[in-house]
Amino acid sequence: MSLFGNDIAKHIVLLITYSNGRRPENVFQALQAANIECAQNENNEPVHFLFDNYQHEVRNQQGYPDVPDIISAHGIAKLTDFLKNTAPQKLEKTVEVIKEHIRLTACIQNLQDRIEMIVLKGREIKEIQQAMKKHEQQMKLNAEFEIEVNEPYKHKESISTGMWGLFFYEAAVCCPLCEETCHYPGCTVAWKPAHCEVMKGGRCTVCSRKCLASAHVKEKWRYVNKIKKVKKTLTGVKEKYDKNKAASLKASAILDDLQKEIDNLEADKEKWIDMVVQHIETLSKISLKVDSVSTYVHLDYLTEKMKENGDTEKFQKLKEKTCQVNEAIRSGVKYAYDGMCKIFTKNKENKEGTNV
Repeated sequence: MSLFGNDIAKHIVLLITYSNGRRPENVFQALQAANIECAQNENNEPVHFLFDNYQHEVRNQQGYPDVPDIISAHGIAKLTDFLKNTAPQKLEKTVEVIKEHIRLTACIQNLQDRIEMIVLKGREIKEIQQAMKKHEQQMKLNAEFEIEVNEPYKHKESISTGMWGLFFYEAAVCCPLCEETCHYPGCTVAWKPAHCEVMKGGRCTVCSRKCLASAHVKEKWRYVNKIKKVKKTLTGVKEKYDKNKAASLKASAILDDLQKEIDNLEADKEKWIDMVVQHIETLSKISLKVDSVSTYVHLDYLTEKMKENGDTEKFQKLKEKTCQVNEAIRSGVKYAYDGMCKIFTKNKENKEGTNV
């Protein structure tokens, strides 16, 4: 249901089988519990059609063998009339919902990589800060004194790819400018980056700079975060982190620049999380039902990151949405489980009766 646009509800009807011809109260209760939207009739009830096609019971000629046929024939007649009087629904919004789901998933995957890189960069900066404080005297005497730290970098990792006929090509859409993976896994239809679902208005909706689609590539590799041991000097650290080249080479000034860099990284992380929240809000506006299992996983990840950032207001708002989604999922799963248990019990009783 989460893949449909919110304009499709009036075209969703219920086909209920194994019916005795009475009002299907249990079906209506299940729909209400799962918060499923559908077409409503003049009595403000879900539009439904009843059928009876029992397969596992022997029809007794002494009873009423024509009743199932009457129920089904009546259901087919009503369904036929409904289809004749209902105009077909265009699926533009549903297509956009599907694309928005894909963008949301790709955005979360990309966000996880970016946050991981921020964590690695933060560790590198703290290592530099600790080393500079530890070797302060040596670095005062020698600006070329070397310290060893773990430096993060982007590595192109080969991936499993494949082609199926003339229509499917599985690979990764990446942005060389941002050095980020924008869509992987899941990019199987588009042969060129410009045709990928994560592109909108000629630009990528995923990478940091929202680069042009033409700046992207679709290749048999993806970007992954790696670390390597490197040696740095006071001069080298200054060149990398100090934007003011005329500033002092003093260790205290460079330590201040390093702290500013950490603050900038944290600000970037918060900005990126806000961007994903916007994707979810867009999805909730156009989707018939946003509380899918995949959306719940995304919300769970975001609430965790917001809690880490101390963003109380946004964290609370998203937590409430997560609870709503979780409750809807649990209701649907519980009803499905109860239904399966009833079917299993009934089949078991039928088998035992046959054996007797």
